[in-house]
Amino acid sequence: MQTMRESLKSLIDNLSEKEIIGLWRIAASMRRPDDLTPEEATLADKALSEIAAGEFADWEDVKRAI
Repeated sequence: MQTMRESLKSLIDNLSEKEIIGLWRIAASMRRPDDLTPEEATLADKALSEIAAGEFADWEDVKRAI
């Protein structure tokens, strides 16, 4: 039986590059700020700004694109 971590890794392996970027943005926003490198913090801030501005894909749109 796969662990939750192994199952997640398997799901990630099947995502498109665009979906990987979206997932990274979500995951980065969940990390503690002290765990981020300066580059990651900059990217996370940019992603959060894009989300706040409404610049994201609705989950239903992502599923239809797959």
